[in-house]
Amino acid sequence: MPCPRIRQALAAVVLTAVGALVASSPTLAAPPKALHQVGRWLVDGQGRVVILHGVNQVNKLPPYLPSAIGFGADDAAAIAAAGFNTVRTGLAHQGLAAAPGVYDAAYLDDLAATVDALTAQGIYVLLDFHQDLYGARYQGNGMADWATVDSSPTDPALLPACDNGFPGNIFACPFLWEAFDRFLGMNGWTPEIGPRAMTLQEEFADAWRQVAARFRDEPLVFGYNLLNEPYPGSATWACLSPVGCPAAPEAALTAFSNLVADAIREVDPDTIVFYEPFAISFNPGFGTKHGDVDVDQVGFSFHVYACIPTPSAPSPESCRTTERQVFTKAEAQAAAYGHAPLLTEFGATDDLGMLHRITELADAALMGWQYWAWWNRDPCCEAAEDGIIDDPANPPTSAHLDEAKLDALVRPYPRAVAGTPTRWSWDRTARRFALAYATAPVDGALAPGALTEVWIPARHFPNGYDVVDLRGGVVTSAADAERLEVAVASGASSVSFAVVPAGCDAVPPAGCRQQVVPGRGSLDLGDAATDAKARLAWSWVDGAATSRADFGDPAAGTGYRVCAWDETGGAPRLVLSAGVAAGGICDGKPCWRATDAGFRYKDRNASVEGVRQLVVKAGAAGRARIQLRAQGARLALPALPFAQDPRLVVQLRRADTGACWESRYGAPAVRNDGARFKDRAE
Repeated sequence: MPCPRIRQALAAVVLTAVGALVASSPTLAAPPKALHQVGRWLVDGQGRVVILHGVNQVNKLPPYLPSAIGFGADDAAAIAAAGFNTVRTGLAHQGLAAAPGVYDAAYLDDLAATVDALTAQGIYVLLDFHQDLYGARYQGNGMADWATVDSSPTDPALLPACDNGFPGNIFACPFLWEAFDRFLGMNGWTPEIGPRAMTLQEEFADAWRQVAARFRDEPLVFGYNLLNEPYPGSATWACLSPVGCPAAPEAALTAFSNLVADAIREVDPDTIVFYEPFAISFNPGFGTKHGDVDVDQVGFSFHVYACIPTPSAPSPESCRTTERQVFTKAEAQAAAYGHAPLLTEFGATDDLGMLHRITELADAALMGWQYWAWWNRDPCCEAAEDGIIDDPANPPTSAHLDEAKLDALVRPYPRAVAGTPTRWSWDRTARRFALAYATAPVDGALAPGALTEVWIPARHFPNGYDVVDLRGGVVTSAADAERLEVAVASGASSVSFAVVPAGCDAVPPAGCRQQVVPGRGSLDLGDAATDAKARLAWSWVDGAATSRADFGDPAAGTGYRVCAWDETGGAPRLVLSAGVAAGGICDGKPCWRATDAGFRYKDRNASVEGVRQLVVKAGAAGRARIQLRAQGARLALPALPFAQDPRLVVQLRRADTGACWESRYGAPAVRNDGARFKDRAE
């Protein structure tokens, strides 16, 4: 019978998953892995820190292969074209191990073809042994029937407590609990002995040996996710506590992770092994007591399902607090043992607000992620809200893709950093990305010529972008390239910059209207290090003759951009770019209104690029005037102080014609320090 869809019923219980991986002959030396683990970071062969953004793709129904649902080379190409650089793809023990010690080579061949399609696009692959509800006996997927043991005298699905599907059976089905108790040897059980006089854990570890032996020589297969979302068996309800699971089940899970990791290391010494905590306690933010995994190259795979939209759901800010706690716990776990944290599942929803929150939290935590899912169905039913594509059997064109979800997930991010990242962020409203990093590598030395690569998606910058306030680096890529490349400037110990919508040139264009009266008009900006208090006030007064027509018509189609260039030895550097769009609604009214001599823009919330007010007034020579006020977290102010050697140049430019109005501020300024710049125009 159809199982009820209750994924969104409980914030603490939404547990989705994905599973395992493969490698080849242990008798031959494997080529270097494309990624290795150094502390909390994933590092490539050039010594650069790699940040992952991507998706999951698992098939939870027979034959448990992505190809069987139509996932193929066209999907891989679409994923790469969106800027994603990783896929977590799963296999099932039930699909691989038909009988104890009997492994289906054709199954691994098919999975390898999927991996080949992904790696051909340069995508890093995490192989995941996937399970939900242990296996098919409990309306889930994962373990083979012969490796499933409980004491039920009949099919558990015939019992009301075990006929709730996923995730309901996690909380109600005692025979599901028993299967995990026996498998992990916890809650009063010892590890179950299988048909070959091996424990079921050892059988599972042997299956991993086969996978690792098959995929060890694939450089872009960077990791093995040991087991998706393990459950604590009959301790499930005890684990739903702010203190997490009891110590004994945690110790059993730690022993299991080490057993499987050791088995993998027998055939593959290099691929990163990713272990997972008990999802029932970790996903909602309660943390884990999982101990160390005592092999080289270890990652911590975790999921965020801490706040699920329901009719009585908490507020977005309350959700953000809970979700942030999961990241805090993940950082603590990774730091305790020197492991690399990776968010391998989140989402499974059409709630775009949730996707924005979690990706922003991941940025703040300096962590990569893999969204659940490119497409999904559970054994009980379809899961349309999970997916990005409506069906992988369809071509991944816009007609079949959730473009709104892609707008949320496809975001600027540092794909590879030639140094040590210290911060990055994406403000989707202001369309501003910022990155800062130290040039010192996290391990050893960087390869000569190693570049930082940042993905700047054209979907968010359809008219191009400006790189502003670049310090310590040099842009080496073509203008507006989606793959922005930055080289370290000679002698620089750090690099920082921001990316904003295009509208300013690399150097100040000549021919702008100037102020007629010297010493009039001013520039005042400050508190750049405190986003909420950032402020900018610029006035261009007593200016050159300007007609109303010179300003265009901002209510109908003329946008503006304010640009600033700081000079060092007379060489200008673009440090500020902030725009004011044409038209629009602000505070429920049109943002622009006509005045007797010009136009006025007013947005009390400073919601777009921080601009609160712009007044342009036509007049004869000495009578024209421009006043700009901007403030708040969406104002992308540059770092202070300015070099001002010998001057700072500020222009207001029409976005359509390039007509411009300019002020110059020669040194010394009235004030120019780390907190404030204030000066009057030359």
